[in-house]
Amino acid sequence: MSRPTTGIVDDGARRFLRSEVESSSAHREVPLLATLAATLAPVGPGHRRVDIAAIGTTAAKAVRGELLARAISERGFDVGSAAALGSPPELFEEPTWQLGVVLSPWKQEIGKGCDALGPSAATTGVVDTVVRSPVGTVGFNTNTWAAMTALEVLVGGISPRLLLLLGSGASARSVAVAVARRWPECAIVIAARSRERAHHLAASFGGQLLEDVDYGSSPGRRWDVVVNTTTWGETEASEAEPFGIDLDRVFLPGGRLFDLNNRVSALQHRALTTGCAVVCGTVMQRVTNACRAALLAYIRAPSTPCN
Repeated sequence: MSRPTTGIVDDGARRFLRSEVESSSAHREVPLLATLAATLAPVGPGHRRVDIAAIGTTAAKAVRGELLARAISERGFDVGSAAALGSPPELFEEPTWQLGVVLSPWKQEIGKGCDALGPSAATTGVVDTVVRSPVGTVGFNTNTWAAMTALEVLVGGISPRLLLLLGSGASARSVAVAVARRWPECAIVIAARSRERAHHLAASFGGQLLEDVDYGSSPGRRWDVVVNTTTWGETEASEAEPFGIDLDRVFLPGGRLFDLNNRVSALQHRALTTGCAVVCGTVMQRVTNACRAALLAYIRAPSTPCN
């Protein structure tokens, strides 16, 4: 019997907190996390205000997103101010926020401005969330844990052995770590426009480049999972460009697609009509927001209730 989605989301957030904030190994690697964990202050009766800020191409939409607001409310907080800023320096110079949301193209840039990085952020070089706590700013990678949860939903009880990863940016790095952490025997094959970035990703996380292997060339050879981390499909306009690889060799009946884009794209439609199972980015986004909201327990946000 499958778990309710809310159970999946909550489990993902708990797993994130255990590994990134509460574990003794994390404290040894990042002493600042031990101090952060010691500031745990459960919310009392009534809601407390938390001010948030975001940077990135969709920052204005992200800080006012319904899913983020719902996750924060479920933790006993209300969103106060919600600022969309232009760059990492602007984020760190703005004194009001407690929760920072980091979007592309800044996920691989902002970590150097944080006082400390959580374990997954340090491993991937990718930061998607920053908290301003009494002990300093800490950068976290929640996407790794959120991607793991979404992939678990997609594959059910099987252990994938062969995964095609489309893209080589920050999201691809988070997915690669999630797969290596959860299914260490799974082979990761990378297809991306930039061979240099794809090679660097493969070298960092034990993958191979699609053009260098024979996995996709045999008729009838099915990928256990295909993961799209590119922005192809994010908007209708993005789909006007050629995708870049032969989709007839990517999607076969019984395959699986995890598309990080929330929009029901042409890629998702192609996979569904071929006979593949599909999970879009909504599960990942919900878990990411649940992880962000869970961090609020370690932030002494202003106690003034929102009106």
